[in-house]
Amino acid sequence: MTTHVFIAGHGKNKDGSFDSGATGYIKQGEHWYFENVLFPEMKKYVPEGQKISWITSYNVYNHGDLVSLAKKYGADTMVTEYHYDAATATSAKGGHVIVKNSFPPDQLDIKLRDAIAETVGINSGYVHKNYKGISGRGDLANVNRAAAGGVNYRLIELGFGTNYNDANYMMNNKTEIAKAFVKAYFGKIKETTTTKGKGKLFKVQTGAFSNKANAVKMQAELKKKGYETIIVEE
Repeated sequence: MTTHVFIAGHGKNKDGSFDSGATGYIKQGEHWYFENVLFPEMKKYVPEGQKISWITSYNVYNHGDLVSLAKKYGADTMVTEYHYDAATATSAKGGHVIVKNSFPPDQLDIKLRDAIAETVGINSGYVHKNYKGISGRGDLANVNRAAAGGVNYRLIELGFGTNYNDANYMMNNKTEIAKAFVKAYFGKIKETTTTKGKGKLFKVQTGAFSNKANAVKMQAELKKKGYETIIVEE
């Protein structure tokens, strides 16, 4: 059975420092987003019996051990590294999948591209071998390391943290994104109490504050009552 390795980009560096990655409207950074928001949501919907390694404890790029990490799990391991993008222009938006520039995208690359397209939306400015929303790169360390080491690898840029609409969607639609990715990998999602129900899930804004400390205070109060809360900075 194929083992999937999911890597949250950035994180703890080799020297002990911490790299949060891109921020933008998600002030905690991209590593925080994948470790604490998207990956936990994806875990809810992974079908039983799948072999997955979730790498969030350190910066795989900085440690330079992508190939040895992947090969621990066998020759049929498939690696996906998760990031979101940032740009000076706040108009830059949409996600894409990055692969080695000399490789055509495989079926998983295309399915993940489609998952981005149906959620955050793709950046159609990226085109690789006639596939919109896929970028061929030869200047990224992990892309080149994987290619040289024979590792099946792709890097996802989910959207732009510096674009309000992308960041807002990523923060407030984690379930939709998680389900789309899980289905891309495994062809189905595990049924939960929520997925079995016929009703829609509605979200409520409980406050708007000019002082972040007040928002954090309300978040703490709601968590004590058992509510899941997210602070979005605008």
